[in-house]
Amino acid sequence: FTDKVRLRLGELEDKLEEKDHIFEEEKKRIIEDDQSGVYEEKEKLEYIFSYIKDGVILLNKNRGVVLLNKAAEEIVGRSKADVVGKQIGELFKLFEGSQEIQADEYLRGDSFSKKHLRLESVSATDKLVDFICVRLVLIHTQDLGYIVVLHDLTGELEVEKRQVGLLSAFASELRWPLELVGESNAEVGVLQLS
Repeated sequence: FTDKVRLRLGELEDKLEEKDHIFEEEKKRIIEDDQSGVYEEKEKLEYIFSYIKDGVILLNKNRGVVLLNKAAEEIVGRSKADVVGKQIGELFKLFEGSQEIQADEYLRGDSFSKKHLRLESVSATDKLVDFICVRLVLIHTQDLGYIVVLHDLTGELEVEKRQVGLLSAFASELRWPLELVGESNAEVGVLQLS
């Protein structure tokens, strides 16, 4: 009887070890699938971000940089490799006039938005930006982090200044001939341009 019990216990131990091995293999496969899925989703997100013209920075709930797109790299003047894991306040400083806006201020509530702020970075020239920061929350319970959007106005302002300069020069050049035409047609009272 004892030999039968030992034999039966040995068979059960073998089956248990086999099931344990199967369980471990299945666990490894599930973890690998999950990691692969996470990697694929990250790749998709980076691909989408690469086509966004505004600078986009994703932060974790501890305010550390998780991801930024190429436009954000250009605006802050630093590469993704240099900033991932750093705190947002280490990337740049924001100013409204001469008043600095601290990271605590724009990360405090659910959202923060200001136009025409000066962004000062150690690695790049100052930029004029519209700034938006939104807290990402999953179903009012789980704080996922933040998304920061930087719309660079610097180039737009340079184009606008050039347009105003050209218009001023054009108007100045036209003023003299128009004044002459206006004087010669003073009796008519109407200046006709064709």
